[in-house]
Amino acid sequence: MIFTKNTPPEIDTSTTCSISTVSRASESCSYDELHVSVRFGEVEIRDYCRVLGDNPSCSARGGPPVSIGWLYNVNAAVPLDEYEEQRHNRENMKELRMKPSLRRHLMETNGFTVSEIEKAAKSAQKSASQRRMSFALSDHDHILLPFES
Repeated sequence: MIFTKNTPPEIDTSTTCSISTVSRASESCSYDELHVSVRFGEVEIRDYCRVLGDNPSCSARGGPPVSIGWLYNVNAAVPLDEYEEQRHNRENMKELRMKPSLRRHLMETNGFTVSEIEKAAKSAQKSASQRRMSFALSDHDHILLPFES
């Protein structure tokens, strides 16, 4: 589930954005003269489909990476104050992590084959390995740079 606060304003007309300026004869104004305010009235909650991803950061814990797809369902808009009262406050970012078994289960229930899931997991592990190697070599760039010319 992805929560958006009616962004971008140019698409969502329920977001109020007002800009007022004081203009002088010279047609210029300072920062102090510019008044900008933004208000959010409602929160639109969207349910996105889950797809196999390519994020290498989950490979250390195993299992396939999970991403959101382009397709989504829009739920009814909720007043911002009501949403803030009802939402679950997380203790820390670890609560957002999914266990590898849950990621695998989600992908299986979304119609991905075991072969596709394993291929995505292996690809993420390979990318993570390449990232670690790149990071390890980056400390020695000043030594390798003359040999690349």
